[in-house]
Amino acid sequence: MACSTKEKPVIDAPAMIYTDLKNTSVKQGQAFHIDLDKDGTRDLSFGTWDIGSPMHQEDRVLFYAESYIHTLLLMDTTNESTPVYNPGDLIALPAMPAHHQWYPMSLAELAKKHIPDMNPVYWDGIWRQASHRYMAIKVTKGNQWYAGWIELSFNTTTEQIVLHKAAISKMPYVSVTAGR
Repeated sequence: MACSTKEKPVIDAPAMIYTDLKNTSVKQGQAFHIDLDKDGTRDLSFGTWDIGSPMHQEDRVLFYAESYIHTLLLMDTTNESTPVYNPGDLIALPAMPAHHQWYPMSLAELAKKHIPDMNPVYWDGIWRQASHRYMAIKVTKGNQWYAGWIELSFNTTTEQIVLHKAAISKMPYVSVTAGR
């Protein structure tokens, strides 16, 4: 009996605009803005938001990614988070995984630090243990869509988002591969 292995589809990589983010760290109280398509406008920002929650008797620090009117984040509609892509994963346009939707002007929670009054500090969020993983993005120019990705890591010990690289396709309406 022959064994079958599941292989990822291989696509020809479109020409991309790459941005070296130089392992920029974003810590509490900081923000960093990215112009992916080099047109002089912000496409995406990363930052933090301090939240006091007297009802839960804790403070929180939210680490987030924010898109603007012409930039869309792929969001999982079941948990309102942006999915984590592995190197080599296909960011398919126009097809999307089930329960996913592209949203403009989004604020996506990456990780959240909980600082309870009476208990130990803890973290949650699907990006809290990410190391060199990818976030899918889509940028509009005119009436055309361009797919891309941001490579980032998250470190709960140093309490920071680390931004490594970003890329956006030069060709509209094509799928891209995370990390290529």
